[in-house]
Amino acid sequence: MVISDNEKSTISWWQTAGVIANVKADKLQAAAYNGTILVMCGDCDRSSDMFDFVRRQLPNPRIHLKAYNGGPLRLNPEIPIPREFRAHEQLLSGLVKTRGLKKIPTIFLLAHWPCGMASEVHMDIFQVVANAVTTARLIAEKTGWDRKRIVPLLHVDYQIKMRTYFIRAKTPEEVYNLSP
Repeated sequence: MVISDNEKSTISWWQTAGVIANVKADKLQAAAYNGTILVMCGDCDRSSDMFDFVRRQLPNPRIHLKAYNGGPLRLNPEIPIPREFRAHEQLLSGLVKTRGLKKIPTIFLLAHWPCGMASEVHMDIFQVVANAVTTARLIAEKTGWDRKRIVPLLHVDYQIKMRTYFIRAKTPEEVYNLSP
């Protein structure tokens, strides 16, 4: 899958509107002061770049990896992913258990675009970013965890380079309303 010129324009617009922002190492480090549970897609074409990016940003990387097709999409029961991939309750239970065992208070929800799982269920980039925001809220609601400790991120494959952004939008509506 290839990112379209229209999607590139949307990402640029989102940066200007404050929906997303370039990741700054100090902010990522502050969020992951005792490590992070990294929820991401296991996409063989992008996962090593996604993981390495997070690892390079943290001075003492303590990353507990949860990588599976669709990443954050799999934690939202509203996403119409194929039945054989349904596992949101088990995945959430796994996050709760990992957080307790490892004493890691922070979760990075690393969505990415283009995404094969998203395309399979006919989601566009707007829906993928909105889902990361929604999933962060759902995790906080279901677990009682501080929403500020659940950090949605967006990794974009521009083909000539890859970039990772903070998703600053607090609601899905901001993703759609602050778009071109």
